[in-house]
Amino acid sequence: MTTIDNWGRAIAKFGDNPRHWRRYNEYLYRNTTFAGKSVIDIGGGVGRASYYAAAAGASRVLCVEPEAHGSHSDMLKRALAIGDEMGVRDRVEFTTTPIENVDMPGEFDIVLSHNSINHIDEEACARLHLDPAAKDKFRPVIAHIASLCRPGGQLVLTDCSRRNLFGDLGVKNPVAPTITWRIHQTPELWAELFGEAGFRDPVIRWTPDRRSGTFGELFLTSPWASYCLQSHFCLTMRKQ
Repeated sequence: MTTIDNWGRAIAKFGDNPRHWRRYNEYLYRNTTFAGKSVIDIGGGVGRASYYAAAAGASRVLCVEPEAHGSHSDMLKRALAIGDEMGVRDRVEFTTTPIENVDMPGEFDIVLSHNSINHIDEEACARLHLDPAAKDKFRPVIAHIASLCRPGGQLVLTDCSRRNLFGDLGVKNPVAPTITWRIHQTPELWAELFGEAGFRDPVIRWTPDRRSGTFGELFLTSPWASYCLQSHFCLTMRKQ
């Protein structure tokens, strides 16, 4: 059984659908090579992306999850249990240190931020598109994240965009009812801010729902289709 298969078996034991998550990750990381690389996963939760990176051959993964406080955290317990099930705990480390305080300059080849960038400061994020002071508040954090990445390294950032059909209409989105659109920003704005911090060559792709399979990848990845569904994107950039 391959390591990716081990990853699928492990997350299935904790309630995830491995087929859906595997296809979704293969889409997100289509242009990312994990083999032999060091990875930092910002706001990694229970470590789905961290363990996927390890399963794909990453030599070292640091999952940064400040909400997993203490050894008795349910989130941390679940994360460690997945690692034990996969047998890759030697390559995946968890820290509850906020990303702003992670002091490891230039140690990582790949920076992952899967649906977490806006949670660093939600209120500042909500104003980024119209308030220069909010940008000034975010810039040091982004510069610090950039400092963790080696020259030639890659940023992979996913999130929901600020604009969505249902949000613009002021009604609940039936596909993504829990999203608060105002605390998100467009991929173009994130590309601008990370560009100021030394990342180049932005590539923006709109992501299908992980349950939509081949149909989703073929027909639901245009900007307009995404706007009508979840407005979810994947931004990749390279560090100078």
